[in-house]
Amino acid sequence: MLAINPKTKVVIKTRIPSEPKKVAFDENTIFLANYPRARVYAFNISDFKKKRDLILEKPLFVIEKKQNRPKDMLITDEFLFVATEPDEGCLGGALTIYNKKDKSLIVLRNLVDKFTINSLYYDDSLYFSTSVRGGHINKPQPLYSSIFKFDINRNSLSEVQRLDDYTISSFTKFKKNWVIRTEKSTYFGNLKINIPLSQYFFNHFMNNSLLLYGQNGIYLIDDNVNSKLVYNKPVIDLVTVKNCIYFIDHEYKIKKILFENFPMQSQNWMNTKD
Repeated sequence: MLAINPKTKVVIKTRIPSEPKKVAFDENTIFLANYPRARVYAFNISDFKKKRDLILEKPLFVIEKKQNRPKDMLITDEFLFVATEPDEGCLGGALTIYNKKDKSLIVLRNLVDKFTINSLYYDDSLYFSTSVRGGHINKPQPLYSSIFKFDINRNSLSEVQRLDDYTISSFTKFKKNWVIRTEKSTYFGNLKINIPLSQYFFNHFMNNSLLLYGQNGIYLIDDNVNSKLVYNKPVIDLVTVKNCIYFIDHEYKIKKILFENFPMQSQNWMNTKD
């Protein structure tokens, strides 16, 4: 992993003995959820000032109970949550809860029986989506996935929404509606959205709008679920800072777009539910 100081242009290498799948930031601490063996590492940003290169050898914790591949990671004031997929050929993912204050660790496997916990979202409560795909299982059953609300204090679940697809890949809340990406489609509440994107992602907001990005470029969704094309070439990753979009293009170059420079042409994506 590389860290780049935008002012000095100094590049610092961090050596990690496995593959980071998810990254979370908490003030000055960076958390990495790594594959295989579902290992979580942590280090302080100030460490970059002490050494030119860092070597992470000992993980903060290892998620047991036959967990292997981190699918998502989310941090709050009290907890670090990690969603994981089980070992190859197995069913039954886990939700791991790390208490940042007392350093305790809870691994809840099969919170939803035989399902992987695939994506996380926090809005006063923890929400997560499921996938019936376990550790590289080609023909999983049954054919549905769900969003659940999880009460940490009561250790209780309530199903929020169910869709006929193997996996809810990611989801977020926009204008009080769930925006959900599955393997086949995208939904805005109960309505299906026609989106000319393949392998796209979302969860970036700007000026009360939602950004979608992927192989077909960057699109912006406004209050009326109209789309505006922002960039028409493949985008690998994207973040927003104030009124700017910073993204990595298909040539691995970092680019910037100002919000006020967005084109104003739009089209409606909204379709009725199938």
